[in-house]
Amino acid sequence: MARSISNDDAPSPPHCSNGEPDDANKTVVPSPLRATNKRPAFEGEPVARPLLPHARRPTMREK
Repeated sequence: MARSISNDDAPSPPHCSNGEPDDANKTVVPSPLRATNKRPAFEGEPVARPLLPHARRPTMREK
């Protein structure tokens, strides 16, 4: 670690077994989490609602 490492001699990015870069033959698969957000809500399925601010309960002094 005597000399500083520059970007020129940095190791090349990891390659697939066929010798191509990772991004070249990667099929784009949407993540299952993202797909569930777009799915319509079916009957009987819980729907995510925006959280409503809870009504403030009166304190002991106000009662």
